[in-house]
Amino acid sequence: MKLYGGIDLHSNNSYLVLIDDEGTVIVRSRMGNEIGRVLQTLQPYRGPIDSLALAGRWIESCRLLSEAGQPECHGGLPGAQVQ
Repeated sequence: MKLYGGIDLHSNNSYLVLIDDEGTVIVRSRMGNEIGRVLQTLQPYRGPIDSLALAGRWIESCRLLSEAGQPECHGGLPGAQVQ
């Protein structure tokens, strides 16, 4: 079973969701913006996570997640258009 995740980063909290390949929500969690807390939440699912998408302040977060051995990370801004 593959899992897919999204993290919406806000100024003082993040909202993380993991779904399986059938669209079933596996994890739904709001947390502070501490990378350790995010990694702790992701740890039990590390093997099955196929990719993570981040919205908001994503560049630094993708780097930190990558350094911690998490899967491929995609970032972007909601509504952004590729020129």
